[in-house]
Amino acid sequence: MSQKIDEFELINGIREMFPKAKPPVKLGIGDDCAILHFKDKEILVSSDLLIENTHFLIPPFKPYELGKKAILANISDISAMGGIPEAFTVSLGLPPTVREKEVKELYLGIKEASSNYRCQLVGGDISRSERFTISITIVGSNEKDGSILRSTASCGDLLCVTGKPGCSAIGLEALLKGYPPPVFLKYIKHHIEPSIKIPFARGLSILKAATSMIDISDGIASDARRIAEASGVRVVIEREKLPSLNLKEDERAFLEKEEAFYILHGGEDYELLFTVRPEKLAKVKQIAEETQTEFTVIGFVDEGEGVYIKENGEIKPLSPEGFKHF
Repeated sequence: MSQKIDEFELINGIREMFPKAKPPVKLGIGDDCAILHFKDKEILVSSDLLIENTHFLIPPFKPYELGKKAILANISDISAMGGIPEAFTVSLGLPPTVREKEVKELYLGIKEASSNYRCQLVGGDISRSERFTISITIVGSNEKDGSILRSTASCGDLLCVTGKPGCSAIGLEALLKGYPPPVFLKYIKHHIEPSIKIPFARGLSILKAATSMIDISDGIASDARRIAEASGVRVVIEREKLPSLNLKEDERAFLEKEEAFYILHGGEDYELLFTVRPEKLAKVKQIAEETQTEFTVIGFVDEGEGVYIKENGEIKPLSPEGFKHF
């Protein structure tokens, strides 16, 4: 029997196979984006791969909705570094059953979502495939030493999150289970078209207000683990400080999990999980007010390793229960 693949260990193993980054590469594998340094600018590069039946289903997704979702997930990677999205390529693997109309609807969704962030399509490729596959590579920019990494959190930092994580996972469940759309419309919209916090992230970058940052693609528990591992610290999430989703009774009646599960383990919210020094918290509040961004302090960073949750005065390990590729 073959050994089960661990995504994190696989990526670390691949990284060890290749030489360490050399100029103009400033940062290679291991963060939301790679960084290339040219004179007074940093060039950010990130790629995502979406495969039918692994990352999405058609139906319930429509090609137009899928196009929006796909490009926004990539723009979020640039946001997670505090950068500006500039341009992207789209490569498609298309099964013979896909019609030209559906492909054009996909690109219409991509066009509409990317134009909101002034990010331009500059190329790509199309090929035949057994399953519908979308591969996007995005390029962004930032000032010299302006990018916020996931590897620079330190003891004493506060852990913060924007928005209300968990909404996307509820939206996906509603789509897959066929819950009544009128009840779950806002969650479905959040899943298909997440709000990317570019202005807020730019503010954190320009004012050097955050010590580390990542976007929430796999859930708070999973992505906090990425910060903890990259920074060599322990992250503690305080249960009572998590932002409530304020679920209504008619919503709770359908859902399969407790609210806390969606908040901690629900993925694809593309909110920002970041750390900040206590003395910089006032500056973060100012940025949040100016950009009309909601954020919450949900924990802290201290010595050790791993991710823990503090509840009723007790601190215990928190295992990721969100989406895993393998």
